[in-house]
Amino acid sequence: MKTQYVIRADRKFYGPETKSELIVRGYARQAMKFPSRADAVKFASILDREVYYMAHNESGRPDYSILPVSRVPKFLAWSL
Repeated sequence: MKTQYVIRADRKFYGPETKSELIVRGYARQAMKFPSRADAVKFASILDREVYYMAHNESGRPDYSILPVSRVPKFLAWSL
């Protein structure tokens, strides 16, 4: 089976506090999976160019990182 990739967003808030989440699709809150790292990087660059509306007390845009599905931390695995 070929490795799939997901995008992790680390959102920073004043306090300081950081919240991590996977980029999800739709109301089902299923993580978006990409067939290659290059596809995930391309989508993350699109996210960086779009308008981003910050949440209350959020200090800026999230930092995006690309992870293979097998390396997703347990606290984020619920959305896979």
